[in-house]
Amino acid sequence: MRVTHTRSTDGCVNCFKRHKKCDQKLPVCTDCLRLRTECVPRKKDDNRKVHRDIKDSPSSQVSPQFSSPEATQQRHVPPIESRSPNFNDWIALVDEDESANRASRPNLSHSSALIYVPELYKGQSLTDATSSRQINALSKYTGFAADSVRDWSVGDRHLLNHFLQAISRALVVGGDDMNPYLRYIAPMAFRSTAVRHALLTLSASHLSRVYPDFENDLLYHRSMVFDQLKLELERNGNTVHILATALLLCLLEICEGRSRKWLLHLRGSQVLASQLPETDREPAAMFLADLCRYLCCVTSVTSHLVPLPRSGLDRERGFDLGSPTTELHPLFGVCDAFYDVVALISKLRREKRAREGRSDPTASQDMDTLMRALDGWSPPDTIGRSNEFGEAVAGAICMKWAAILYARWTLLGEQTTTSDQIQTATRSILSELSLIRPGSHICTHLLFPLMMAGLGSFSKGDRLTVEYRLNLVEGLLGFGNITVLHKLLDEVWTRANRLEKVDWEYLLETTYPSLALI
Repeated sequence: MRVTHTRSTDGCVNCFKRHKKCDQKLPVCTDCLRLRTECVPRKKDDNRKVHRDIKDSPSSQVSPQFSSPEATQQRHVPPIESRSPNFNDWIALVDEDESANRASRPNLSHSSALIYVPELYKGQSLTDATSSRQINALSKYTGFAADSVRDWSVGDRHLLNHFLQAISRALVVGGDDMNPYLRYIAPMAFRSTAVRHALLTLSASHLSRVYPDFENDLLYHRSMVFDQLKLELERNGNTVHILATALLLCLLEICEGRSRKWLLHLRGSQVLASQLPETDREPAAMFLADLCRYLCCVTSVTSHLVPLPRSGLDRERGFDLGSPTTELHPLFGVCDAFYDVVALISKLRREKRAREGRSDPTASQDMDTLMRALDGWSPPDTIGRSNEFGEAVAGAICMKWAAILYARWTLLGEQTTTSDQIQTATRSILSELSLIRPGSHICTHLLFPLMMAGLGSFSKGDRLTVEYRLNLVEGLLGFGNITVLHKLLDEVWTRANRLEKVDWEYLLETTYPSLALI
């Protein structure tokens, strides 16, 4: 038996012309909305004429908002009543259009800003002048001026400016006057070719997350930095320069967020840091040693393979955390002891795994002593201090409660997020977060507290607070590891919603092994 054609003859002219099935949404069908073409309903009594008119009309492929008034008057547009019988259709259209815009904002691969028209700059040096002004603006912190990059390409100057203006500021607590990336790392790029290419590689990677065109710069500088690093190692070059290169490569892989290569660079960095003379009080060397220690502490939360730094906590003194500082450290804020606490918990966690369930009185005693030390820590007074200092104190309190959560889950084996102890710590983190303004310098150092608070959240309000803050940090820092952390929390929440037992440590090892906090 012959199958007859049953497709509807209704729909719009453009879908008919493209031999596509029209979904007949009003006032604009899905395909016309996607292609930004005018959606004109077909006339059943004159399909051929309408098809011919649309085919011959150049304006049929132009979005209405870009059409001239004359062309709009010439086209056949049905009365509004016939095209929009339901107000809800307009609401759905607006919502769908906004959703599409939100999804497309992070990636600017087709941005007009990427297009360079040489004819516009004949006889001028606008690009050079712009780069020079930007570099000179920060020269009082970096110590070099625009003349230093005279032999750099325009692209490399842009990458340097991006590092100075965006990356260096996102990685520290505090202002430019105390930013070690500006004061020590950037000037090092003029003394070491390896550091220069490592810095430009990190900058290109950071930009490529928004502008994919910069992936070419990323590949070029990445190949160059490894060639230069090999030469430095073969001739026993400057240890400080090699360490800076290795740490920048570690940050690069964390920024990429796709592999565990950051672990390789971090291991190499720790070996190099241990070779620095203890009597070397050069500020650049001291900062690099602190950066290596900082990364080892925070990344130990997500990986058992991270080399742990030498702990500054003394068991004989009851793991005394000491007094908080009255000055901001660019990496540790007001209490660097909390990072030693995180490393100590990671150490006890590894020892617990190695015992395979066997009890250890010493480990239990260490745990009790550590919890008492955390409970006894008092934040510094913020009266009369700047907002920046007050936010750093709030961040330190977040670190304290995050460390308590980390210990309860990994050492005490608590898995129930609804327990009073877990909820008290989670709500305390969220409470302190409310004191930190979005966009504050401290925000990018809150990944560990946000992760712990996210794992401890089971109510809609708490989860939304964590997710919103995480999105803000992702916008500020722009590193790929935040995307991975977001995926981890989303999977934990999804499984918890299905009343499944969730082991986030197992998920880290099996599904998200590339995740590294910063």
